[in-house]
Amino acid sequence: MGNLLKIVVSGVILLGCGISLWAQEEEEILWRNIPIVVTAAKKEQFITKAPSNVTVITAREINDCGARTLQDVLKLIPGIEINTTRKGLGRIWIRGVTSRYNNKVLFLVDGFPCRELVYGQFPVDEQFPLAHIKRIEVIRGPGSALYGANAFSGMINIITKDAEDIGGCEVGVSGGSWRTYGDHILYGKKTEKGELVFFTNHYETLGDSHERDRKGNPTDRHDPKTQEEIYLKGSINDFTFGFRHLRYNWEYLTYKDSKNRDDDWQDFSLNLGYSKSFNERLKASARLYYNYFDHLTDKREWDNSLRSSLEEFAERREKTEVFGVGVQADYELNEHNHLIAGIDYEKEKAYELIEDTYVMPDLAKTIDRWAEPAAPQNINWALFAEDIWQIKPNLNLTAGFRYDKHEEYGGAISPRVSVILNPKKDLIVKILYGRAFRAPSYRELYIRESGNENNGNKDLEPEYIQTTELELLYPLIEQAEARLNLFSEEIKDFIGTTPIVGGSRYDNLGKVKICGIESGIKARFREGKITGFANYTYYFKAEDDDGNKVTNIATHMANIGLNARLGKHLNFNATLNHIGKRTKPVDYQQKADPANRKDLLGEFDRMNLVLTSRNLPVDVSLGIYNVFDVQSFNPAYEPGSYYDIEHPGRNILLKVDHKF
Repeated sequence: MGNLLKIVVSGVILLGCGISLWAQEEEEILWRNIPIVVTAAKKEQFITKAPSNVTVITAREINDCGARTLQDVLKLIPGIEINTTRKGLGRIWIRGVTSRYNNKVLFLVDGFPCRELVYGQFPVDEQFPLAHIKRIEVIRGPGSALYGANAFSGMINIITKDAEDIGGCEVGVSGGSWRTYGDHILYGKKTEKGELVFFTNHYETLGDSHERDRKGNPTDRHDPKTQEEIYLKGSINDFTFGFRHLRYNWEYLTYKDSKNRDDDWQDFSLNLGYSKSFNERLKASARLYYNYFDHLTDKREWDNSLRSSLEEFAERREKTEVFGVGVQADYELNEHNHLIAGIDYEKEKAYELIEDTYVMPDLAKTIDRWAEPAAPQNINWALFAEDIWQIKPNLNLTAGFRYDKHEEYGGAISPRVSVILNPKKDLIVKILYGRAFRAPSYRELYIRESGNENNGNKDLEPEYIQTTELELLYPLIEQAEARLNLFSEEIKDFIGTTPIVGGSRYDNLGKVKICGIESGIKARFREGKITGFANYTYYFKAEDDDGNKVTNIATHMANIGLNARLGKHLNFNATLNHIGKRTKPVDYQQKADPANRKDLLGEFDRMNLVLTSRNLPVDVSLGIYNVFDVQSFNPAYEPGSYYDIEHPGRNILLKVDHKF
């Protein structure tokens, strides 16, 4: 922690600025005002009464900290660690629950689920731009009692801006290191009968260079990415609608053989909602949504050096779609008792799961269909109910459950109970219990890869997690507030790989127990002109049922930040992210390290500094990221990748926005 303290002191001396992840969105809001959230109980409620551990991040906070991607925002929340895969994509771990893909956290956009079926993952990279986000609600802990599969270790709900948040039209451009360029247009119009919001975004970058590939060999690879998006949403009377089309293109980051390999990801989604209040007590809502994902791994021009270094090369195509319908009823028994009940239906389908293999050097083509069946499809339906009861002014009880029935893996029951106490003025005590499940992905169920590695298993059961936590929220002084959370989670039937003759396959392996503490403090001084935060996460137990430690997770994590508003037009910001040492896998670095690195899973600290103008016709933001140019790494995690993935070095980004 010595390096951490040095960087904190230097950052305070240099700027005396930062970000508060809990500060309110508008300056005129009083310090003690309480945010309202919608994700925890599928209804609006104060965050102090939400039956979950919830963090709210507003558009103001995103702008102040100069965040470039969702990763920049999420990594400052206690209990969250962001890693980069060997393919160059972001991966989020919450409370030490690791995964090869983003399939253990549920990702929502305006309350609608967004996921693909093959890997079950969602984007935290440049795929999802930040300019049209109103706020982000992050839940650490299980959410399957209301949302079903994959609300396992947590949930992220992106709530986009409404027309009144935009107030006209906004045009923005950005540029920076590594030939980075971006632009966006955001427009909002409100009428008596409804509103319309339109957003379009373009982003491209060459990306940082990297010294080594995943096998430790020298490489001249960069991390090029291109993103294009069109987003439209609106409302007419009691109806809402939304449309999104995203295209994201990138190269595999650490593969020596992928310099000429092009990955193209397209996401197409539609949603329609309806809400009707029949009287003061009864309200009903319905929703319909459709998600389509198309992932193509394609080859580019072949050169002689690539021909000589490869024996074969594979192209893959994966298309999946999810169609969902849901109905929910809200009923007020009385002013202190609220009932929620509903039914959900989903139809899943995956098709064109194809692998084309090119044998070098004559490029002879063979077709290997890598799924059984070739076009799997399933139906899932669910029932849920929950009772929110204010027993006394200082005592709230929430109890609910959900039952999911899936054609492939059967049924799953997800209960939860929450007791929220207010034993004395300003002290909030939450006692939370929940059970959630993670459905096996189509890759884990059906994939048949060449070489018999990581074969699917139709007999897989869902993973289950059982979480108990105690959360305390208490003001230390009038301008400061402390938060403490103790949690214990047990994962049963977690899915991993086991060796078989000629390769491996996915199986339910056993149990994992993780216990930890999350603590944080926020402070506000000089009428909100200076705000700050600090949080710390520590896992005092993370092991399987044989007593082996969970590998790759950071036992200690900490974040510190200060924010200073200088006059009417300037804002300075500094944030520091600390990641502690990790436990290494047994097979870590099976080969000698030609780079002679010290400890690739050692601790590191990274600081960002941002200067932003405010309340001007043209708003300008200048950010310096990884100020001290610290060389740091994330664990590769996947078997066969012996070398960790290097973080980007120091870089600069300039953004200019104009509203009219």
